Amino acid sequence: KPDYYTMVVSNLADKEEATFELYLEPGRYTIEPGYILTSAYPVITSPSAIQDELSSYYTIYYSLLGMPIDESYGTVSLKNKAFMAFIKKYPLSVTAAHLMSKVDYSDDPVTFYNIFKKLSPIARNSDEGVELGHKLGRLVNLVPGGWAPAISGADPQGNPFKISDYKKKLYLVEFWKAENDMSRGNHSYLLSNLHLITNRKILASSAYH
Repeated sequence: KPDYYTMVVSNLADKEEATFELYLEPGRYTIEPGYILTSAYPVITSPSAIQDELSSYYTIYYSLLGMPIDESYGTVSLKNKAFMAFIKKYPLSVTAAHLMSKVDYSDDPVTFYNIFKKLSPIARNSDEGVELGHKLGRLVNLVPGGWAPAISGADPQGNPFKISDYKKKLYLVEFWKAENDMSRGNHSYLLSNLHLITNRKILASSAYH
């Protein structure tokens, strides 16, 4: 079945082992591992256009891996940087959604969502693309400064309310749990400082759970 697979390459003499992702579909594949397994993606010759894109992405990734970097520059950041370089070179890539699902897009969902919306229809409408689009769409709505979701409930007196009823007002919603020391402390701090808010158009709401 044509799909993404993981290949394990071992060097028994040096007791070295490395794993690589590849895309398999009918056809003849020639795979040539690098001299040092963990420092380069294998040279793969095949009739698969998807595998060609994977080879391009991982070649970029391993080239960045070999560059001098700060100690704080982790593997996740390398994947993000490699993806950005790849999508710039291959904006209509059919594997883009698959590769984007491997990066840490939660740190900057707005940027990645904008990139996602420019991907090829094939990438966006793939199973991974549809799932990724839903995740990014939800994350974008949670970014500070974004629109809050529709919130409804009951006030302390039991009267129903909807946030949409409070037009032209800023509102603060707090979620806290009394059993958690940090949560309880943050709740107390918030209550003790509400008087500092002089704008009477601000609605404060506390949701205990």
